[in-house]
Amino acid sequence: MSRMVVWALMVVTLVGCSYSFRGISIPPEVNTFSVEPFSISAQTAPQAIEVQFTERLRDKVRNESRLRYNTDNPDIVFSGKISQYNISAQSPEEGAVSAFNKLTIGVQINYDDLLNEENSWTKTYSWFADFDATADLPSIEADLIEDIYEQLAEQIFNEAFTDW
Repeated sequence: MSRMVVWALMVVTLVGCSYSFRGISIPPEVNTFSVEPFSISAQTAPQAIEVQFTERLRDKVRNESRLRYNTDNPDIVFSGKISQYNISAQSPEEGAVSAFNKLTIGVQINYDDLLNEENSWTKTYSWFADFDATADLPSIEADLIEDIYEQLAEQIFNEAFTDW
């Protein structure tokens, strides 16, 4: 009988707790967000790259949090710019030619908590993807950008909404 009571108390305790394995921590008064169109300051970036990132970040927050998208009166606003877009050769080993190139994308993020300005911040994030030096960049560039954006959106989301 005592095992049943302990078991029942554990179940009631666990059901009463709201825990997320992602560690998402959004104050209850925060209900809406907006992602302003990103700008681009990286000279070598392809056209519309900033539109793709704006959509990627918007989808990430919309799909992985309880927040509703609202451009009229948001509680939280993300904005920023694509600040880096570089393609560079990986350092070859002595006597060898580089077999890989690296695409690096950097973004500057402004996170504005309009309900509590103390929580606002501005940070720069970057991520990269390696690709074969003999590859035709225009044919793989979109996939590389998408992979990098996935990682950048994850970093930004974690910074904004987790206690890690």
